[in-house]
Formats: sequence, C-alpha cells, structure tokens
Amino acid sequence: MNKPFFLSITLKAVLLVFVMTTVSCSSAKNLYQTFFVGDEGIQYFIKPLSFKNAETKEEILVDFTFRHRKEIKDSTIINFDLLTPSTTSDVDKIELQNKLINPSYDQVNLLYKERVQKNYKFRYASNFLLKDVVKLFEANDWKITLYTGDKQTEYIPTKSAQKRIEKLYKEIFAIL
Repeated sequence: MNKPFFLSITLKAVLLVFVMTTVSCSSAKNLYQTFFVGDEGIQYFIKPLSFKNAETKEEILVDFTFRHRKEIKDSTIINFDLLTPSTTSDVDKIELQNKLINPSYDQVNLLYKERVQKNYKFRYASNFLLKDVVKLFEANDWKITLYTGDKQTEYIPTKSAQKRIEKLYKEIFAIL
C-alpha cells in the first residue's frame, strides 16, 4: 500500500472525527459575551432569547446586560424587541416570572421603533435587580407579561430559549 496515500486518509479521518466532536459539543459561549471593565469587574451581555405569544404570534426578543465583580448587588439592563403588526405599542410595565420569582417593573422606556418587513419593531429598555435575574435563570419555565394600558399580553419561551436559559444558568449564573 502507498504510505503517503494511507497517511493522507488517516489524517483526514482524524480531522473529520475532531470536527464532528467539536460541532456536536455545543457550548454556551455563543450565547453571551464578556468584557473586562477594570475595577467594575466583568460585564456580561446575554444574547437575545425568543418568546412568543400563542394567540397573536407576536414575538419578543430579550437580552440582558449586567456587571459583576465580587457580589450580586447591581442592576441588570433588560432590553427587549417587540415584533408586532401593530403600528403602536406603549408598554407600561414588564413582568418576568417563573416558579421561583415574579419581579415586575414599570420603568419601561421606548428606545426606538422601526418597520421590519411586514411588522414593526419596538425596542424597549428596563432595569431589573441582578439578584432577581439570577433567580430567573434558575428555572426555564419563564413567562413574560407586557402591560399596555388595560391590556396584558403573555409570552412564553421557545424550546430553543428554554435550552439556552439552562445552559446560561450553568455557565454563568450558577457561579456568580
């Protein structure tokens, strides 16, 4: 048998096994970013998680930004994009809950709105206590309720978002 040919085939097989193993071992690293911010410790950015309303098919994408050093004492900026066919949306309050905690905040600020294909995207920001966010990530059975005047709309996480919540808890929140 030709030695260079055999080595070439062997090398390709080893490389293929390595690539398949690397791809199949998904990490939570692609779900968040970290930044060193000097005396303030580490800043975390949790990439958007998707939640849907079963009746209206509206979607919200929620991302989180917070800093942590030695203790959990700060707040978390929660940004969310509401994707809706409606041209108006005035969110007065947001409530995030799971079986462990039910925080709600009425400081919801509209950052901007824009048209995205057939829908409108409303970008909002609110501040939550970091300790509440840590408790939220302990369980993946979230429900988000947006209050607009006398109307409330509930959103539940997609299956993908539930898996991401579990991974993020193990990777970040369990060690804070």
